[in-house]
Amino acid sequence: MTAVVFVHGTGVRRPAFDETFAIVRRELLAIRDDLRIVPCEWGEQAGTKLHAGGQSIPTFAETKDVAGFAGPNDIDGWAILYLDPLFELRILGVSGPPAAFVPGGSDKSLGAVSPASKAALNELDLLPKFEQACAAVLSSGEFANASQAKVDDLQWTTARAIAAATAAGTLLSAETRDALVSELAPRLDRGVGAIVAKGIKQLGSRWMANRRGALSDAAFPFPGDVLLYQVRGDAIRDCIRAAITEVAGEEVIIIAHSLGGIGTVDLLVSQPFPEVKRLITVGSQSPLLYELDALWSLRFGSKLPAHFPFWSNVYDLRDFLSYVGSRIFHGVEDLRVDNGQPFPESHSAYWTNRRFWDLIKTRLP
Repeated sequence: MTAVVFVHGTGVRRPAFDETFAIVRRELLAIRDDLRIVPCEWGEQAGTKLHAGGQSIPTFAETKDVAGFAGPNDIDGWAILYLDPLFELRILGVSGPPAAFVPGGSDKSLGAVSPASKAALNELDLLPKFEQACAAVLSSGEFANASQAKVDDLQWTTARAIAAATAAGTLLSAETRDALVSELAPRLDRGVGAIVAKGIKQLGSRWMANRRGALSDAAFPFPGDVLLYQVRGDAIRDCIRAAITEVAGEEVIIIAHSLGGIGTVDLLVSQPFPEVKRLITVGSQSPLLYELDALWSLRFGSKLPAHFPFWSNVYDLRDFLSYVGSRIFHGVEDLRVDNGQPFPESHSAYWTNRRFWDLIKTRLP
């Protein structure tokens, strides 16, 4: 039997790990139903945490409970929308002189989505959230104000607000998100463009300052895990070792994301695991650390050991935490995908990218 060990990346904790692992397991079993899928969830056990409850962060307590952080994204303005779905509508509401402009039948058009989109939402248990997003956006003061402004972008912008409110903080793919917009809006254009860019410059710093506690509370595990690994990485490597040991005697493939890829590379360099036949790193920083001579297991200029398994490395140009390995490691296979999401959503969007799983399918024994 072939076992696939899935090692998550930096900043991941439950229930986010459980959601991701459910997708990974489903996609792998769809490729081969005889695979044994083994989770390596190291975040709760070996990851970092704010041991003093955020006392080192100015205004942490005062700003902890305001609107939270879902992760920025900036293809055509999605970055600010994931943080604040009503942002573009708010800008539209102050961008022009008042006018009696309410698009006819907007409620009806905004309520219609295709069976495929409904199925995708239902699969992630997001239909209730989508319905709530529709109600919240259409009843918001931002929508009411924008409806009275002389603009041509209202239906498109409203559709984006609903899609962003549905997708923020979830594993909804960029493909399904964009399909929602296409189905909700009666026509497509470039959106608010320069108006939004100007608004981000004016409001972005104030928005971040007023939410520093919430942002820090949600975001600290991301860089924190990396810093912790650099000084005390044994615990994370031990978790990966235990997952491999659990499937001893079977042929093993490891899929390791982000910092999980660094820990896995270090472990596989440091000792042989004959049962591990292939390593697939996803959005990993191992090549960069090696080039910086900061990889724990291997000094720059040293070769991968003979016992190291075949290595496939998946990256996305919009994932600024992903790097290529074939230029500095001999025998590494780099695989480029486009997750359709900007950073940092792009860093976790591999799992809902059909192209990614098509590549994985061709690399399973």
